[in-house]
Amino acid sequence: MDQGQNPAGGGLSRRLAAGDQRLDYEIYRDAARTQTWSAGSSAVRYISTAGITSTNQLTVYGRIPPGQEVASGTYSDIVTATVDF
Repeated sequence: MDQGQNPAGGGLSRRLAAGDQRLDYEIYRDAARTQTWSAGSSAVRYISTAGITSTNQLTVYGRIPPGQEVASGTYSDIVTATVDF
């Protein structure tokens, strides 16, 4: 997965955007939110042995850290996941 359309400086965090407002967030592959879906050389890979004839479902968890002061509104980002098979 890439860092989305609004990465923080240095690619350290993903950010949601609403106009000129930014809201840091991160996406994780586990419910405890300890394993981030990172990009580049830090990327976590998911390997399936089920093959392409079976459906694979991946659950993605998110977290927005507290203490960010932004205006109310609708915030969004687009993260691209690359699938190799």
